[in-house]
Parts: sequence; structure tokens; C-alpha cells
Amino acid sequence: TQYHNYQQEHLFVSPSRQVLLARRALLCTSEEMADAKPKVLILGGTGFVGRHLTTFLVSNGLCSLVRVVDKVPPATAWLNAEHQAVFQQVDFKQANLAVPQSAERAFSTEDGPFDYVFNLAAETKYGQSTDVYKERVLDVAVNCGREACRTGVKRFVHMSTAQVYDCDKIVSHEGSRLQPWTTLAQFHLKAEQELEKIDGLPYLVLRPAVIYGVGDLQGLGKFVCREYWPHPLTSDPQLPDSLLEQCTENWGR
Repeated sequence: TQYHNYQQEHLFVSPSRQVLLARRALLCTSEEMADAKPKVLILGGTGFVGRHLTTFLVSNGLCSLVRVVDKVPPATAWLNAEHQAVFQQVDFKQANLAVPQSAERAFSTEDGPFDYVFNLAAETKYGQSTDVYKERVLDVAVNCGREACRTGVKRFVHMSTAQVYDCDKIVSHEGSRLQPWTTLAQFHLKAEQELEKIDGLPYLVLRPAVIYGVGDLQGLGKFVCREYWPHPLTSDPQLPDSLLEQCTENWGR
């Protein structure tokens, strides 16, 4: 994957693999981050992808400050033991980013703007109303993109979905036809289009395919586990760790 140092350039991650390790994809800014430890803001950070990105950044000491913003606090986010320990070391703020004033407070700092912002905040459930998707996907992206531009961040990384591509029988790539095949994807594409309209916003767009891994309680991981685990699944956040380690190892063979 190439990285372009130009404003308004897009970086799309095509679904060439059925399993995308999101934390690796999200580290596309690592070259810029090498010179000095930056301040990083992770929006939607208690979600599945967010908690892994937060853990990676904190555990490797890559940042001078990591702030996590989410409407779901860590105490009720079903974090496993490793993630719980990590979230003790971050600056957490609870906020509804669909509200412009809340987005403004999320970006507020006393010692200059954040260097990098990862927008992982979006509705992920299917079958919701268009009003829900507008508020939790489109409005969140626009509010946060505007704040990122206003405060002067170095890079705004926005996670979309590969479902914006046409649903055909060949592998999609950056130049593939855009034809969202879910209502959720329709609003993700609208969000991408609105970000493009924000003059001066240095941003990237990621379009992952399927993401799963340790701690996945609601997505593909649960279905994979059913194939390899003979016991009923529970809501215990510790259980999926050993489950998915075994399942992914078997599946990889």
C-alpha cells in the first residue's frame, strides 16, 4: 500500500483478502510518526477495532498522548483483561460525536492540536433506519472531519467499508465501480463524499472487507467459533480470546 503526502488524496484499502488485520492497515502513517511521538485521537475507541488500535499504540509506546472518545465507556464495553489494563493509561472522554458541540470538545486540547485522528466511530449493525445511519455514520464523519480541519491535524484517517463497491464476482480494487449494496454502505459512501468537500482536510479513507479477531463478540468471530467450539458461547469477554486463537489457527491451516 502506498502513502501519499498530499492533501485531499484518498487511500483506499481494497478487500483483496477476506481477513483484514485492521490495526496493520491503520498504521499507514507510521513513517510520519517515526520522528517524534505524536498525540493521537481515536474516535470510537472502545469498539472492536478501536480497542485493538489503542492497545497497539499504548503497548508499543508510540504516542505521547492517546485520547479515546466513545459514547460507550470502557466499564460497559466488554473489554478483556489486556484491554482493560491499557485503557487505564489513556485519556478517555465520553461523547456523542453526532452532536457538533461534543465533537468540538473531543478535539479540544490545551497544548496544540492532535497530530493524527482515527475515526472509527460509526454504526455497525445492519437493519437500522436511515435516520440512525445518517446520525451515526454521516453526521459523525462530517462533524469530526470539520473539527480535524479546523484544529489543523496532520492526518484524518476515516474507516469506511468495502461494501461501497459493486457486489460482483471479482476482487474489488481502488478503481472498481462504486455501488453500495447495503444501506449502511450507502451512508458510508455519502460520508466519504462529504469529507472530500471539506477544503484543506488532509485525510485518508480505509475500506476494509471483513475484520475479526480476539475479543470479537458480535461479528464473524462468533460464527467461526461455532464451527470449532463444541460448547455454548457466553457473554464472558475472556472466552473469545482462547476461542479465536484456536479457531484462526485451525482456519489458517
